[in-house]
Amino acid sequence: MFSKKFILTFILIIFSIGFLNIYTSQLSVKNLDLKNLGNKYINMRSYSLNRLNDFKIQSKIISSKARPKIGLFGNHQIAFMSPKKINLDENLLHNYQYGDFSIFDTYFFLKKLSEQNLLPSEKIVIFFTTPNNDNGNLITSLSRQTKHVINFHEFMKNINEFSLNDTFLLFKSYMQYYYDSMFDYQTTATSIKVLLNIFSNINLKDFFNKDYIEKLDLITKKDNCDMKYPNGKFIFLRNDGSFTENCIKFNLIKNQKDLTKNLYFKNKDIKKLYSIISKINSLAKEKKLELYFVIPPVYEDLRNSKVDKIFNKALDESIKIVNIFDHRSLRQKKEFFLDYDHVNSEYLKYVIKDLRLLKIN
Repeated sequence: MFSKKFILTFILIIFSIGFLNIYTSQLSVKNLDLKNLGNKYINMRSYSLNRLNDFKIQSKIISSKARPKIGLFGNHQIAFMSPKKINLDENLLHNYQYGDFSIFDTYFFLKKLSEQNLLPSEKIVIFFTTPNNDNGNLITSLSRQTKHVINFHEFMKNINEFSLNDTFLLFKSYMQYYYDSMFDYQTTATSIKVLLNIFSNINLKDFFNKDYIEKLDLITKKDNCDMKYPNGKFIFLRNDGSFTENCIKFNLIKNQKDLTKNLYFKNKDIKKLYSIISKINSLAKEKKLELYFVIPPVYEDLRNSKVDKIFNKALDESIKIVNIFDHRSLRQKKEFFLDYDHVNSEYLKYVIKDLRLLKIN
């Protein structure tokens, strides 16, 4: 009898903590006021609590601003490329980077933005995940975050677009999102911190009104490094879509990733990449947008890896239909890197000049 009560109590506590995580996260994002954000920063870890919920805040920024002329699309590799740091007007260029998005995820993201009439007005620049970064992972594969850009209904409606492996990955994306939202201990710790600060400053009536969230240095004039998340990464967000790098300790280590492990991009993915690029190209033409693809460098010596060779075969086909700028040869330009695979705003300057996107000094 005691053991049954103990188990039931344990389960109740676990799920209560999970729902607390989701509730506080949704409450804080719902009440996020982005008016006149200007040069201030959003303290992501107080607002969104975990990385998977960052998308809601980044989307809120996109929908609250005028449509930029140019959009940069990619994953964490381009997360620190800041238009503001090179003195560009915030309505000229926006960084739409997110988490672990692949080219396949980006296709669904573009479709979602198109449906919401939120695509950039003139040009789209899409960054591949560099093949030598994680052995070709996140090029044609789906990420854990695909759930943000294709809902379950749309997935079932277009299930013929997905291979069996993609179907499995997408189901995993849905399940992982809810699991991480509910049972991430770091999220729980931050939730409790938020609640303690709320209860110390307001009464219960105010809290349960759902219209209040304690101002815990959530929008700041300075990226306060004392307010960082336990993993120390991706804390403060600018309204140009980029993360600030000031609170993160980067180590520039050459050839950091091991290229002897399993390949994620294989010969069977050549046709798949061509298909994805063709779909993106069709969407861009339909919306009368200029389209560019870029392969960013990683900090390495010349390494003719197996995945690089397979990817080069894929380029031979895809380069016939779209503009692809291959920057892998910039691999030793130390001034372009924060660490092995994260490029910086100096690299953004180079991209703008090489693609002739804008005239900048």
